[in-house]
Amino acid sequence: MTLLLLLIAGICNGIMDFVTHHSNHHWVKGKIWWDNNPDDGSWLNKYIDREPIRGKKPGLVTFSDAWHFFKSIMLWSIALAVTINAPMFIEGEFIWGKAPEWTNFILDLFTYRLAFGIGFNIVYWIPTR
Repeated sequence: MTLLLLLIAGICNGIMDFVTHHSNHHWVKGKIWWDNNPDDGSWLNKYIDREPIRGKKPGLVTFSDAWHFFKSIMLWSIALAVTINAPMFIEGEFIWGKAPEWTNFILDLFTYRLAFGIGFNIVYWIPTR
């Protein structure tokens, strides 16, 4: 299962690089969800009327274009692969008592994914403020 999840992550990363570096390819060019052209590409889909000055549309950026969609799948696949092989919360005790085993798995999964997100935001957003 871990190898399959890492294979999926690698495929997603390949798709991200493909739409970034081959925006003139016929699979990508002119297709509003796929085209990652820096001038007028799919990254504009997250903005109202594709105009950054008008602000972002409500909703998750994950679904605004192919690059963000496949990045999300890649990151969740990696987090799931790590969770399967390196659980953190083996025996969870909560206010209501001992947690069921699946609760610990979900807690692990979201903790690993959150750690990656915090690391990204420290480098990407904090220096701009």
